[in-house]
Order: sequence, then C-alpha cells, then structure tokens
Amino acid sequence: MSHSILDDPIRRDTLSCLHTWFCVVVALILTITATAKLITLLQSEPFLHYPDPVFTTVSPNLLTKQALELAVAAELLSALYIILKRDHLSASLICFWLVTGFSGYRMLAKAFGYNRPCSCMGRVLDWTTLHPAVISQIMVSLLWFMGAGSFFFLLASCFVRFNNPQPPAQSGTL
Repeated sequence: MSHSILDDPIRRDTLSCLHTWFCVVVALILTITATAKLITLLQSEPFLHYPDPVFTTVSPNLLTKQALELAVAAELLSALYIILKRDHLSASLICFWLVTGFSGYRMLAKAFGYNRPCSCMGRVLDWTTLHPAVISQIMVSLLWFMGAGSFFFLLASCFVRFNNPQPPAQSGTL
C-alpha cells in the first residue's frame, strides 16, 4: 500500500498551520479593505451616486454606493466566517467564492466598457500618493493571492485530512 507524501503527520500539521495563517491574513485583508470601503461610503464621494458599471445591466437604478455596501457586507461577513470557521474546507471555499465574485465583477466591468481603475477605495489611500491604477493593481494582486491560496487549500483538502481546530458538534446538542 503506497502512501502519499502528505500522509506524513508532520507535513499534514505544517499544511494545517499554513492554512490557519492564510486564513488570518485573508481575514485581515478583507477587514482592511472593507474598512476602507466603509470610510469611502461615509465620505460620500461623488462617484457613489453614479450608476454601477455592472449591476445597472440588471437594475438600472442601482448606484455604485449600493454595490459598495454589498461588497462591504460580503467582505466583513466572509472575514468573520473565515476566522470562526468550522473546518479548513469551508474557510477555503468561502474565500474562493468571494474571490470568484469580485473577479467576475471586475471582468464584467471591463466587458461593459468600464476601463478606469477601480474606485472602490475612494480617496482613502490618497495619502500614499500612488496613482489610482497602481492601487487598482494592488487590489488585483490581493485577489490573486486569496484566489490562488484558497484554490491550493481546496485542492489540498482533497488529499489531506486536516486536523480540525474544533471538535465536531454532538448530534442532538446546540
């Protein structure tokens, strides 16, 4: 009977530890970006009152402000879920789901002719003196990081049985 290199308990524990750190970093990224978007919403930037470049195809009255509120809610709820995860698979899955949604939004915006840098961070990062296109590329890089990491851990969960940090709930109890 052949064993996978990942059957080794030390490697499995290392992979589990890496996944835990990945989840912490992703939750931190999501919390920071959600906070920046929330600040943008509170500053009442003019672009917030424009029609959203993607969602207006479905609902012509949907403003960028409402799309940004949806993104803030998705990021904060995902960060909370990832931190309070029940197992490795669900944390990776929720991260991958969120990245897929944000990536799909960006691709649709380009397809619908929106060729400007993403303004979802508003003026919050003006203090950096970075060009908005650079900030947009940093956001895309963060999406790549979260997407590649969550995809890696989703694949790894097919081959490795991670040590769950929390014991499974007993049936009949809350």
